[in-house]
Amino acid sequence: MSSPDKLHLFEEIFRHAPVACLVIDDHDVIVSANEKIEDIVGYPASALLNKPLKEFITHHLENWAGIKQEVDRVGYFRREIVFKRNDEKELNVKYEIVKIVCKRMGMYYAFFVRDITSRSKTEILYQHLFENAADFIYTIDMQGRFTSVNKKFVSELGYTEDELLGYAPEDMGILTDEDLETANEQFFKLARGEARETGRYILHIRTKDGTKITMEVRAVPILENNKMIGLQGIARDITLQKEYEQKLLLLNKDLELRVRERTVALRGALQLKEQLLADISHELRTPLSIMHLVVEDLKEGGDDSADF
Repeated sequence: MSSPDKLHLFEEIFRHAPVACLVIDDHDVIVSANEKIEDIVGYPASALLNKPLKEFITHHLENWAGIKQEVDRVGYFRREIVFKRNDEKELNVKYEIVKIVCKRMGMYYAFFVRDITSRSKTEILYQHLFENAADFIYTIDMQGRFTSVNKKFVSELGYTEDELLGYAPEDMGILTDEDLETANEQFFKLARGEARETGRYILHIRTKDGTKITMEVRAVPILENNKMIGLQGIARDITLQKEYEQKLLLLNKDLELRVRERTVALRGALQLKEQLLADISHELRTPLSIMHLVVEDLKEGGDDSADF
């Protein structure tokens, strides 16, 4: 297939793709868009060409610089958001961004956007539970990088979602070397198919401000066509529980020590009592023996006097 034919094939695939597609250059100018994009942004593809992205997407570009850096670093970005169009209409969308580097034409960013507003109630319920759970919930890909984190995870660790997604825990200094080894061991146990889920294990998490949190973690594999493509972890903060357990342990040790000391003291007191009783008994036995002898002598003397 010649280069023109390949280009034509690519254009046809792009134009008839089942999801909205948009391509911008390194200056954030829209250079290509397919027909599906109108369903998302509310403007026909022809109206977008050669226009800056910010002209059509005004509500979601405050974090664009950080997202762009993330795409440059790992090559892609994925997110689900409530997208607000310029006409204030809101859509639930899932979008992915991929970096495209052309030697002759420079660097571009391709957006693939899918409207998930009408997705099933089960999915919506799951997303609601995920976001509002009291536990820390997160997913990671096969490279160990965060692909999603819930509100609890973000608020308690002190990082923004953008700071976490696409990064591995060791990139952020979240885990110590020892705990990282534990986490990797559990991850590879699932990857090798040795278990359908991990048991509960303990990790010590370091927050952005340096605070340490003790977590009890359970993880399950994320499967696609019976192949593991990532991991979902559910963690609970047991810092206070561990602190109470430690205090209880110290109290028990202190109580045991006091009991041992009291036992030794009681044994000493009993020994002293026994010795005292023995001494008293001895002291009493001596005069009694003497008195007994005197009485016997008196009795014998009395018998002798009776003979006169």
